[in-house]
Amino acid sequence: MAPELGTLLRNERSTVLQRWQSRVAELTRALNISRIELLDHMPTFVDGLIALCERPSAGIAAPAETSAPMHGAQRLNVGFDIDEVIREYGILADVLLQVIDEADLAISVADHRRLVTAVNIGAAEAVREYSRRRDEELEREQGRHRAFIAHELRNPLAAAVAASNLLAQQNPTLSGARPMQLLDRSLGRVRQLVDQMLVAGRLDAGIEPERATLDLAALVREICDGLDQEAEARGVTLVLALPSALHVDADSRLMHSATANLLRNAVKYTANGSTVRVTLRESTDTVTLEVADGCGGITDANWASIFEPYARGESVATRQRDGLGLGLAIAKQATEAHGGTLAVRNVANEGCVFEMRLPRTT
Repeated sequence: MAPELGTLLRNERSTVLQRWQSRVAELTRALNISRIELLDHMPTFVDGLIALCERPSAGIAAPAETSAPMHGAQRLNVGFDIDEVIREYGILADVLLQVIDEADLAISVADHRRLVTAVNIGAAEAVREYSRRRDEELEREQGRHRAFIAHELRNPLAAAVAASNLLAQQNPTLSGARPMQLLDRSLGRVRQLVDQMLVAGRLDAGIEPERATLDLAALVREICDGLDQEAEARGVTLVLALPSALHVDADSRLMHSATANLLRNAVKYTANGSTVRVTLRESTDTVTLEVADGCGGITDANWASIFEPYARGESVATRQRDGLGLGLAIAKQATEAHGGTLAVRNVANEGCVFEMRLPRTT
């Protein structure tokens, strides 16, 4: 840019900031904040613009060491909406061009474009950070809301389970009747959903795992034993390849949820009459749990989002099963909370292979 443009803006820095502040103060969300809060990181951003203008060879770019992202984050904290953040930078561009016009300084079309573009890039960076932090807060709030609902559901659920058990004890002939079996299965499913929501809320809140020595092999056997009845009803064979014991340093509740969701999903979505293979092995520094199902493979274009909350594939097996789509998201979050990884391989026309890797206990 022309060096005289940088010189002018440096001399008129106070004027630029005063005019900008005066106009921004008229925005709705700016009415009740202090002068310091209003200025925030904008003086630093203006200094960056001035330095950019003083470099003769400067191209179209944002000011070096821009503070625009921090400005965007601060605007979220003080309650500005995103449109007002954008308007702030539009006001800044107007003020800069006004000061240049009043000084009767002729600048080239190229320099005019570079200056406005630099302001627009700053606006984009501020909006991007504003949006990122807003989305994070929304996710945390949703997690807290899910956890609250789950906690509220636990008491009536416990009462319903107790009433069902009492009814079966008082009327033994009912225990094997189809309505009672349906009630038990339904209550069990509700319990699973409540537990999923509680774990999801804990993970969303970023609570650190309460680690202790855990026998992962015993945990996998226990979970598979609980799935035997469902698997048998659909002709699904569970084939286990587990060591007698394999210990990891883990939070037992989170690891139980992660492992149970993987195994339950495998049994739920695998084709009737097929096989689910569960393998647990260790290397020098890694423990690997591998779950291979017979779901036929995920063929829809969005299969890579399988670990996203509420995401469900478009396979026939998926459409025929109920659920919130939280299981795999919880499994991945819980695994990563332990410093591990969870990945999936899609075997076309056969099934999926989920691989959980955890740091080995030293």
